[in-house]
Amino acid sequence: MTTLKKDGPKAVYSWTAKKNIDVFKKKFIFVPVNADLHWSLCVVVNPGLIANTFEDALVPMTAEHPCILFLDSLKMHSKHNYAKHIRKWLNFQWKRLGKGKVHGVTPFRDDTMRLKSPKIPYQENGCDCGVFVCRYAYNLYKMKHLKFTWDDITEDKPLRTLITCNPAFEFDMADIARIRGEIETLIDNLSKLYLRIKEQEKAKKRAKRQAIESYKTSEKNASSSNSSTENASEEVANAASRDKDSRSETKLAASEENGGPAGSIEGATVVTKDEDGDVIMSPSEEKENILQQEVVVQEKNTSEIVAPEKLASKMENTSSDIPEDGENKNQDWSIHL
Repeated sequence: MTTLKKDGPKAVYSWTAKKNIDVFKKKFIFVPVNADLHWSLCVVVNPGLIANTFEDALVPMTAEHPCILFLDSLKMHSKHNYAKHIRKWLNFQWKRLGKGKVHGVTPFRDDTMRLKSPKIPYQENGCDCGVFVCRYAYNLYKMKHLKFTWDDITEDKPLRTLITCNPAFEFDMADIARIRGEIETLIDNLSKLYLRIKEQEKAKKRAKRQAIESYKTSEKNASSSNSSTENASEEVANAASRDKDSRSETKLAASEENGGPAGSIEGATVVTKDEDGDVIMSPSEEKENILQQEVVVQEKNTSEIVAPEKLASKMENTSSDIPEDGENKNQDWSIHL
């Protein structure tokens, strides 16, 4: 009610629009009022029968009619001010639902939607206004099957027969004290149920959160494992590549050192050298090397020996060059083999 009074009908549009509520199909609309540390109750009765209040409607006086009830246990709130805002809200709802004007005029006015404050039990202290509001609302709810006629609304003492003298409204402060105790017990029992339900909801949320965290952890571990496997495979591949490149470089160096063509590594032999640069060979390699050197020496000596037939021919040729008597006999004609 505070929002409606301060900001107007549009500010409370969601009261009914979100749930698609047609207030004009309701028997009672309860509007609690809280202001100045006090509670009171405003009740809209039969708003959908607003057309029955017009003079030319030809509706019997015993037929149901609409009105606004204001029930205040301390007579503290300005009932006319709140009734004015309620009428504005009803006109706004009437227009929102596209119901149009009634007899060409705005339907909810002072003379068509009258405000009534019947005599009711009042509180005798300063702390039970909320309990009185609950009691008023409960009593009216039990009267929902009764008719609010034009005769009831316009009698000398408004609604005296329907409300003031109704057994539902015959209660006193002792009854209010009893109701307060019952409300306290009800709230205590409901709070235990509420707290249990909230704890169950929290447990479900915790379980859901833990499941999500567990799933994320497993996903992270799986991703880390795959990454580790990929890194290990990459390291193995890199190591194999480095080993292959190293062998290729070694074979190439050996091939070039042994006189092979540059860039060729076919048939290359791996050569290992010590700190002084001497080649380190295995015993078998060393023996083979010695045999090769002996063969080279033998081939060299053989190439220096003159064959007999070549020697005879050489001697014949030389004899023709020996001088006769009288020539230089002192010349050395020895053959140097």
